[in-house]
Amino acid sequence: MTAADHEGPITHFQAFRAPDEKHLIQILVTLHPTLKELYVIWSDISDCFPEATRIQFQDVFVPKLRDSWLYRVKPHGIKYHPEIVLDVVYGKKSPSPRKNRCNGGGIISVKKTEHHTTGAAPFQDALAEDRDESEDDEPDEADEGDCLEEGIYMEGEPAAGVNELLLEKILVNGGDADTRQGFATSNITWSSTEGQEHAKEKDNEEEQGKSSENDKGRLNEVDNREKAEGEDVLLTIRELLEDHAHQEAGLTIEDLISHRVRDILKSRYTWSQCSGHSRFFCFLPNVDGTPTSPTSTESTPSTITTNTIPGILSDTEFDFYYLCDCVNIPGSKIDSRPHWIGAFGELSYEPISAEPFSLNQIRRLIPIVGEYVMGVLEMLKYGVCIERIPEEWMERVSLTIEFLESKGVQSCEKLMAEKFLGPVSAVTEPILDQLPPIVPLDAKSLREFKSWVDRWSLEDYVQLYPFRTSEGDIRWMCPDHFKSMMPNEEPYLKAATFDADSMWSEGVYEAFYGVWSLRIKTMEGAREFFELTGRMTCTPVLTMSLDWDLGPEDEDELARAIGQLSAAVIHILVRQRKASLEDVEAGFDCGYSSLMRAALQNPSFETFTISRQEPDTEYDYQDYDDMMHILKAYELKSQDRLMTAERETRSAGMKTALLVSNLDSAIEIVPHLAGGYHVFSELRLGFRSFDSGDHLTINFSEVTAAGKTAGSHVEVQRGVEVEDLFHFIDRRQWCDKISIMASLRDGHGLLHAGCLTDVTLQVTFKDEGPQIRDLITSNKRLRSLTLQSTKPIFDPSQAYETCKQALLDHPAIAVFKISGPKAVGQIQSEFTWSNPGDSVEMRVDIVCNHEDRVEAMFQRYGPLIERFEVEGLSLTDATAMGKLARRKKRPFSPKYFSIKNVHLIEPAVREIIQYVVVNGAIEDVVVLGSLASQPKGVKRDTKLMEASAKVWAEFLFATRSRVTELSLRDDPQLRVLEALESQSIQSLDLPRLTSLHFSCAMKKSNLFEYSWLEMLLYLKGPAARDMRNQKEPWVRALELAGLATEEKLSESRMITDFCLYEVKITAEEWTRMLRYMDFSIITCFDVRQKTGFLPETLLQIADVVPRGSTVLKTFFVVDMMDNENNATAALEAKFGPKQVKIKEGDALIALDRFYV
Repeated sequence: MTAADHEGPITHFQAFRAPDEKHLIQILVTLHPTLKELYVIWSDISDCFPEATRIQFQDVFVPKLRDSWLYRVKPHGIKYHPEIVLDVVYGKKSPSPRKNRCNGGGIISVKKTEHHTTGAAPFQDALAEDRDESEDDEPDEADEGDCLEEGIYMEGEPAAGVNELLLEKILVNGGDADTRQGFATSNITWSSTEGQEHAKEKDNEEEQGKSSENDKGRLNEVDNREKAEGEDVLLTIRELLEDHAHQEAGLTIEDLISHRVRDILKSRYTWSQCSGHSRFFCFLPNVDGTPTSPTSTESTPSTITTNTIPGILSDTEFDFYYLCDCVNIPGSKIDSRPHWIGAFGELSYEPISAEPFSLNQIRRLIPIVGEYVMGVLEMLKYGVCIERIPEEWMERVSLTIEFLESKGVQSCEKLMAEKFLGPVSAVTEPILDQLPPIVPLDAKSLREFKSWVDRWSLEDYVQLYPFRTSEGDIRWMCPDHFKSMMPNEEPYLKAATFDADSMWSEGVYEAFYGVWSLRIKTMEGAREFFELTGRMTCTPVLTMSLDWDLGPEDEDELARAIGQLSAAVIHILVRQRKASLEDVEAGFDCGYSSLMRAALQNPSFETFTISRQEPDTEYDYQDYDDMMHILKAYELKSQDRLMTAERETRSAGMKTALLVSNLDSAIEIVPHLAGGYHVFSELRLGFRSFDSGDHLTINFSEVTAAGKTAGSHVEVQRGVEVEDLFHFIDRRQWCDKISIMASLRDGHGLLHAGCLTDVTLQVTFKDEGPQIRDLITSNKRLRSLTLQSTKPIFDPSQAYETCKQALLDHPAIAVFKISGPKAVGQIQSEFTWSNPGDSVEMRVDIVCNHEDRVEAMFQRYGPLIERFEVEGLSLTDATAMGKLARRKKRPFSPKYFSIKNVHLIEPAVREIIQYVVVNGAIEDVVVLGSLASQPKGVKRDTKLMEASAKVWAEFLFATRSRVTELSLRDDPQLRVLEALESQSIQSLDLPRLTSLHFSCAMKKSNLFEYSWLEMLLYLKGPAARDMRNQKEPWVRALELAGLATEEKLSESRMITDFCLYEVKITAEEWTRMLRYMDFSIITCFDVRQKTGFLPETLLQIADVVPRGSTVLKTFFVVDMMDNENNATAALEAKFGPKQVKIKEGDALIALDRFYV
């Protein structure tokens, strides 16, 4: 209940219902001075209702305010419950538990401090409230003559009278062994967060100080030595009693939240991993006047829950917020916690951190960050580890928690209400240990989330500054904390005016972007720059253009400075120059090897690049506003790259690429530049070109052949002589992959070094046989060899015969491949020999087009051909294939035969292929292609397209008994389906067909406009086998043709792989199509339609999803309209919350972007 003054603050009133009052009584609500929560003062309640014994709502008791450790806080009162009427219960008060303390019996009394009050379970709160509550508002007066009796406890102290007597027994008599053991085992190690541990330490220090003074007064008859020992025992046992009482009473929701978010607080992200995100973020619905639900107003286990989510509609937007991450900065003396960022200065808009999300976007984001955001929201609401959110934002936080709960995200509030309500199931430490903490987001999830966050201009959003700690992780902070965390402001202030003050440089320092970007014109300017950067350890990114001709002394001095930089990302732009003789001999005719050495031996960076200036190019030193890719946002856009080195953390191996001029020299010098091969996770040496052309790539494995970790602890230590590549990988048991792509004519000595595992060579097949054979013989660990012909005409069988003996003698080679040059508009020909070292196990795969010469391949290796894929074939080659297929002994009969674009194959060749397919014992016959594929320069008129469609229909009719897979892209007029329908009804007799892929950019037609496709699905599914099924109009025709008989259907295989792309399907067609499919055997069901889904259609599809299937791999149904449908809630009710991460081995199930 509120009353608002338009010129003043809002006033709140709490409504009470008393048995003797006709009307509701309104009591003024105030802000608690320490908890900063709205509450009703207890003395106001006792004044209005003198005989009140407790306050409750229906049958739920309302306790007094307590802090996060369940201690009652003064001033006493109860929490404000808006829109709720609380009931006042009258009754007879319990007698005061106090009595005069007696001095006999040798018992020493112990007076406790007021904040020693311990939280209780709900039933204990009720007992406590039966006492005289009015005494809580009066100062505690403890008569030293009072004594405690068994089972009686003082107001404001824990309900542990027996424990008090046991404590006194231990202090005076020493106690027995069992008693001491009982107390010792009750001490529990708390899984609290760092922020709460710090607060608890401060409380314990104050408590120990007060207790020491009181205990000294009560132990005056003991000598000084015994008194000191008694004080230590007293403090120790008192702490044990507190933990014991806390355990018995059960933990609070704050404890539960602390447990759930503990891994989030421990997580650390480097610049490369964070993708520009603060560690703490959330989204809140943009709702004006959102009513507060019961769930959002009570934080105790007795919370009243509701399934309604008021205010969130289909057009509701969610504002996105980052929090200041200023906690536990190494070296900082400031005690701070992450906090909500309010509006700055005179800004009138809310401090949002990015563009708002739509409700549909939030639904897609929940599987990625939903649980993580729930943890942040609950920390904000309850002030656990994060500063409590301001009261005016509390309603939106509670509403978001409710919304996430409705989407299946677990909250601590709901967990307390559902599982731990009541004394029997109170939350205890053993139960807490069974609840898994929230898993922090990994770098991949943060990158995926980054793609959803729109930040067009960073200045338009809340100001957060990136701060790099001494440990290398990135924190995003508000301006005040960013300044306060700096070890020294002077260099940062100087950097802001460096380009104006210095006559040797130009550029800009932007703390807001975390970058200092400069063009330095002289060595004097470079010295000033590096002197400042040496003290600016918090700046993540340094971009520098060294815009003068560097001499050898300059380069050496710069290398020493670069080796000491501590930034996360360093980009260097240099001028093109003639390399020194030393660099040329080392294989770096681009120069700057000293700078590369400094970078490779610097352990601090995450990304390091060196590029050369391109001729006639100007570079913008402030071109870093595009934050979509955090690693590429700041680099100067030069395409002439000399070096790139990347790693996500300091301890990770480097993924490095270097431009070299001599592979043989570079592979020897690089480990000396870096300190050994063990610092790399991948090393790529580019020859002539950084990204393409000849290159050597070494992928260093993390696991040896023996299964042991091959990390830096087993590698060569610094200071020890660096091993060459061969000895290095030999010591690692050849677990690394060393691949090279080169031209044989370049004569790289590395080809014969004996350490290569994968080789791709560009050859001309002209007098190169000896070199190829020597390569095979030299590299005993060679697993794969590919020869790429630079000429379109070559004889693959002759090339193999040249290397045949060397391959047979090789101990490890598994694949020998010969490929032709890539050509536009046709497949690349490939001839692959698997197991070429074993004449018995050797098999051959062929992918060819009409330009290839394969006649000799058929003659020499015809019976060994296992896979044959053809897009074109000459008549000579086809004739040789036909002769081989007619042989009775070892005929040509591959397991897999694929024909692509049958309408482009000349008629005579097509007839031979039809004969081979129909008469051969081929297991898989695949017919695929697109009607739109036509010879270059040929006009695609109606006559040509109709003729091509007729060829498709005739070929399918001729080979129908053997075809197992059909993948066809028809034209928008469905000419192939029309041609198939004009064929005899026997064209539907495809008994071995199990895979059907059909695509067509439909404009006006629908899927079943031509009944041929529907009849085929009917025959290949369970509908034709179910005699109770309602007869379609054309079923009688199928029966008369003998296609729907029981015998025929029993011999026919059903569809297991079904895909439709760019088609139009009506709701009624969906109903029929689902009836034609047997989803118990489906492995892939993939439909992407151009029309939108009706909600009822989507739910109808959801009913047939075979979730328990052991063979299903993909069930993907989506429209191409990107429209939001209204079936999401129903899908969530059926399948649970939407998923985004599919476990390895699990099926991919998605219904219009709803992932199951």
